[in-house]
Amino acid sequence: TVTDAETVDAASGGGGGCSPEALLADAARYPVGMWTIPEVAFVGLTAAAATAPPHNMEVVEGIGRYSACIRGHVHAVGTPSEGEYLRGGSVGSAGAGPGGGFTPLTGQALKLVATRAWPHRVVGVHIFGEDACELIHLGQTLVQGKSTLSDTLSLIFTAVTYHELFQLAARDALSAIAALDWSALYRRLAAAEAAEGPRFGAEAAQAELMEMGASAAEARAATQVLFASDGRIIPEATFVARAARTMAPLRLAAAAGG
Repeated sequence: TVTDAETVDAASGGGGGCSPEALLADAARYPVGMWTIPEVAFVGLTAAAATAPPHNMEVVEGIGRYSACIRGHVHAVGTPSEGEYLRGGSVGSAGAGPGGGFTPLTGQALKLVATRAWPHRVVGVHIFGEDACELIHLGQTLVQGKSTLSDTLSLIFTAVTYHELFQLAARDALSAIAALDWSALYRRLAAAEAAEGPRFGAEAAQAELMEMGASAAEARAATQVLFASDGRIIPEATFVARAARTMAPLRLAAAAGG
């Protein structure tokens, strides 16, 4: 209870550091678990809270679905979730404002909230599913340790456990960041096309890309993705989808996004 917490705080000489108000003021200070079926647990910020004052961060979300991890494959057999991972993953999202454009958890999944800017620190972990109240302690370590998406991907877990969800979510968040970078690149080139009109073709696009710091090979790869057979720039969504499958210009996209 509130009274018990205040009593413990006073006895320990915490000076208010362990009061309910102090604990609730820092979302990363402790994890919360709910022993429902399935379990729910979280630590750190939601995407909406991260984008709002006083944090004012630009963040992305990455989602790892239980049905997409190896242990989830086994547990999904014979359930409505069987084969769900074959229907395609959910690339995480970014929102322009509080609560805008972010992805709700509609099935058993783990969500990471991370800063879009390098080094992409994990600022929130949210889990809805089996063993969530156990898994959240790794999330607590990531958030409190200011770990990055790369740190998360570098962890080695014993097989077969639900900890794989952290890495699935980290990859999804990086895909969301890449999509934002590709969109920024597309809009810059589309603006150049709008300014120059019919004169803006593959050669002009390559020159523009090389001015951004791309190598000749990267510029050629990007323009092959960018232009349709009639010589015009393809729609943005198509470009982003194609670019996500093109490895060569990734450094270029990151540079343009900055």
